[in-house]
Amino acid sequence: MINCNYAAIDEYQFFITVVGEKQQASQRALNPLVPRVTNAYQTYLNNFAALCLQPASLFVADLPEVRDVLQKCYGSPTLSFKQFKSDYYDNQPAAIVELCPYCMIDTPYSLDHYVGQTEFPEYSILTKNLVPCCLRCNNEKNKGWRTNSVKTFINFYDDRFLQHRFLFADLMINAGVPSLQFRLSQPAQITNDQFALINRHFVALELLVKYAKKSNNRLTAEIQSIKDFMAAGRTNASIIEDLTIRYRSSVRQYGPNYWESLVYPAIASSLPVVRHL
Repeated sequence: MINCNYAAIDEYQFFITVVGEKQQASQRALNPLVPRVTNAYQTYLNNFAALCLQPASLFVADLPEVRDVLQKCYGSPTLSFKQFKSDYYDNQPAAIVELCPYCMIDTPYSLDHYVGQTEFPEYSILTKNLVPCCLRCNNEKNKGWRTNSVKTFINFYDDRFLQHRFLFADLMINAGVPSLQFRLSQPAQITNDQFALINRHFVALELLVKYAKKSNNRLTAEIQSIKDFMAAGRTNASIIEDLTIRYRSSVRQYGPNYWESLVYPAIASSLPVVRHL
């Protein structure tokens, strides 16, 4: 897992620009809403904890057509918003272009509303509310972005602890069949609140179970390669060195909490067991 790059545009001016590009009927509906949307943006950008405590959207009592015109800023995009979406991945790390930051399993085919636009239509085109996301995570996130007034999911713009390793994998042998068991462990650099968020994120998306299932084929292939090396006379020390190099290379690309990278240290720490499989 790694952080996304925030576009850091003037969010307030961007909304006004998009409103100005709308057809006249939509402009007439949106223009009176600009001050209220501005207030909502200030809460999101400057005091997200207060937003988590906010019981509902600032537009919860408005007529459905008011909420609808806000959502259509996203659903019926103008030229400026289309350009933002077109340019978005040009400014992201290669790992984010390849993999959904929420799960690091599938390709991010959509931009997810971190705070759901149905519940909070005022954030439909707030660019900091838009996160690359695979279709599966997008669907699973529909269950809700907060739990008991705190975030359920990691915010890949603002949560700056992903450089610290908290995901681990242990090699397990059951009836001669190897598998990986993934677990979370809190490092000293991550606070209790941050680790609680990590746990909520992993539980909501069932990531430990998904990683265990996804890793089977990769683990089998790596173990077979290592057994070939052993048959050719490679020592444990040289194989561990090779696995360590591959792990470090993967960490540079995907961060220390990428499930597939953890195949390497898991095997390296259990190499005598692998030799006797």
